[in-house]
Amino acid sequence: VSTEGFKPVYFNEFLSGSLLAEWSTGGISEAPSGQSFLGELSNEMVGLTIDSLPAHGVIEISFDLITKGTLDDNFTLTADGTNVLETTFNVIADPEDGSLGYASGDKVYHVSLVIDHNEKSLDLEFSASGLGDISTEAWGLDNVQVNIDPPDTLETYKDVSIESVMNVNETDGDTLTYEVVQQPLYGAVLITD
Repeated sequence: VSTEGFKPVYFNEFLSGSLLAEWSTGGISEAPSGQSFLGELSNEMVGLTIDSLPAHGVIEISFDLITKGTLDDNFTLTADGTNVLETTFNVIADPEDGSLGYASGDKVYHVSLVIDHNEKSLDLEFSASGLGDISTEAWGLDNVQVNIDPPDTLETYKDVSIESVMNVNETDGDTLTYEVVQQPLYGAVLITD
């Protein structure tokens, strides 16, 4: 699946000292290198809720999964209660090794996945299990981003308004013209820049 044309709807790189309301728990930590992230977490779940999403059919979820120590334990990501990623820390490919400066070692895994989704809200739950003491084994998140792929067609019900974004590229530099081919029986279509 190509993610070209996806529209960002959420991003957090956890630079401030406190979490925003959309996160269920956790705190902001700073690695010895000075990088801040959501964590340090142990055998627990942290949730992210994003409400009022525009119309879409697909979502791209990307994040940096940070590990401290030697982790070979379980990591799970659920979207609206459905497992979309279930793995062990040590099988995610090509981590950055030692970039955060922890004496016990660390890795940063860049994770990205695309899932079918068309609801107005998204509940993500990131969790880990099987870890040892948090002083030697911990995990965290950074650069969490959610992008949507707006649909090609839109449908709605009586008295329910919807909005969407058309992603159109004209590579030759020609002027693009939009035209409403057929007005709805009731209501109106509004096109804005």
